[in-house]
Amino acid sequence: MRWRNRQFRFLIILLLLPLGFTLLLWLISGWDPLLIWLPLVNLVTFAAYRYDKQVAEIRPKRIPELNLLLPILLGGAVGAWAGMYTRPRHKTNKLLFKLAVWLGLAIYLMVGSFYFGLI
Repeated sequence: MRWRNRQFRFLIILLLLPLGFTLLLWLISGWDPLLIWLPLVNLVTFAAYRYDKQVAEIRPKRIPELNLLLPILLGGAVGAWAGMYTRPRHKTNKLLFKLAVWLGLAIYLMVGSFYFGLI
């Protein structure tokens, strides 16, 4: 049960950190929230993949795969891709992660196109 609580806490931190900064910067600067959210969630996603790779070399208990996949669907596909393919490579042999990254990129290209009126 203790490990499960740590997993949940990490997921909350992983998602609330960029959300909190997005709200703060949006209130202070008035910038478009999507333009604030996407770089932040990608940075946090990249850091999570790099951290998971470092922990994988030390101990068996790591970040759960769901916690690495969920930020991809919330806009962190570029950060996940960068985290997977920078050396040393991480999660590149898993088809689920490859598909999730490409699906996330496709979703956010479509959402961004509609949001900014390109389509």
